[in-house]
Amino acid sequence: MLSLNENERAELWQKLAAEVENHFRQVEELPVAPKINVAEIRSRLAPLDFEKPLAPLAALDLTVKNLTEFQVHTTHPRYFGLFNHSFIKAARFCDLGTNGVREIETDESFRMSLDALAKQIKRDRADGFAPFFVVATAGTTNAGTIDNLAATAEIAARENLWFHVDAAWGGAAVFVPELKTALDKIERADSITFDAHKWLSVPMGAGIFLTRHAEILSRACRVATDYMPRDADDLGVTDPFVHSMQWSRRFIGLKVFLSLAVAGWSGYEETIRHQTAMGEFLRCELEKEECRKLYKELFDLSPNYKQNILEGIASGSITPALRQWHQRQQFELGKIIFKKHLTIQLIFRILSSVNY
Repeated sequence: MLSLNENERAELWQKLAAEVENHFRQVEELPVAPKINVAEIRSRLAPLDFEKPLAPLAALDLTVKNLTEFQVHTTHPRYFGLFNHSFIKAARFCDLGTNGVREIETDESFRMSLDALAKQIKRDRADGFAPFFVVATAGTTNAGTIDNLAATAEIAARENLWFHVDAAWGGAAVFVPELKTALDKIERADSITFDAHKWLSVPMGAGIFLTRHAEILSRACRVATDYMPRDADDLGVTDPFVHSMQWSRRFIGLKVFLSLAVAGWSGYEETIRHQTAMGEFLRCELEKEECRKLYKELFDLSPNYKQNILEGIASGSITPALRQWHQRQQFELGKIIFKKHLTIQLIFRILSSVNY
């Protein structure tokens, strides 16, 4: 049924390769995140009947056409990623609940306030709670801010807390010698999360969990059964199924290995250094007086624009409707002054591709 003959496979590979190349040629002309039209998607799927299977080429054509029109194009040059508050999810999965997470206020540099952290630990213990885990961020989603890792490590050690660093995208700074110092003392972390599918551009998903306490993974995940392979400890390796939640799993590490094998350390160093320089160029352009005036004009065109957003952030009531209004205002107001200055074009490219 699913076993295609040699000619069918060759025809499919040829068609798939052509579609991949076509995607790379046209992706810049596509919207980063196409408007979601649930009714249209359902209408296109409605005629499909699994009682009457499609020919392989027809199934490929259907998939390519609809992915092109409706998916988020992560290979688009203006794609900046989709992020979430993963530790809140983790707390819920672990049955700690949302109330088990404490969000620590930031200082004037948008870094986690160490004073606020110390006070929160003391307050929680006085209230009968048992803090056990502290997270520092190495590259926040919105601002790229890196917390004071060295000082946070000291607090964690003093208070006997597990010290975790979320270096999902900022961790790639270690590839560049002059940027590596920004992550000073990250090696003191008990664990680190790093996503190779972010700054290293490895295909999704390629999340990596690193820890100095390798034994905890096996203690938490090892299960002995007759139908699984024998332990490979005597071979000097660890089977993935005994140190992770998944049993059946993809070879995720292969994507990371092949990317490093082809680009090498020097390739990634050069790329990240260039991207950092481009970010610095954009920052300098945005700080120019002419750009500030034009950016102010964008807000002045809609008196309630900034107030509504700031009030929503302060109250924690950023609803889907407000987010959609926010994006619409950015897009429409940006078009008005789009052609006034190159820097405003840069701003527009960023604002029009923001994802929530």
